[in-house]
Amino acid sequence: MSWNYRVLKHVDEDFTYYHIHEVYYNEDGSIMSCSQYPCSPFGETVEELKEDFELMAGAFDRPVMSYEEI
Repeated sequence: MSWNYRVLKHVDEDFTYYHIHEVYYNEDGSIMSCSQYPCSPFGETVEELKEDFELMAGAFDRPVMSYEEI
């Protein structure tokens, strides 16, 4: 199993918004699941926080996915 951060599109009636979530993949690359709640950068040190932030920034280099379709 692998994972990465992805931008997910949420649609709530007529309101659309975006969050960053963790997305988990099967070994064949298909999507297994995603985090229920959006993520925020975390680290036990400033360097770890920076590394997590940089991983999250990578989500903007990948296509946006629909939360409801996962």
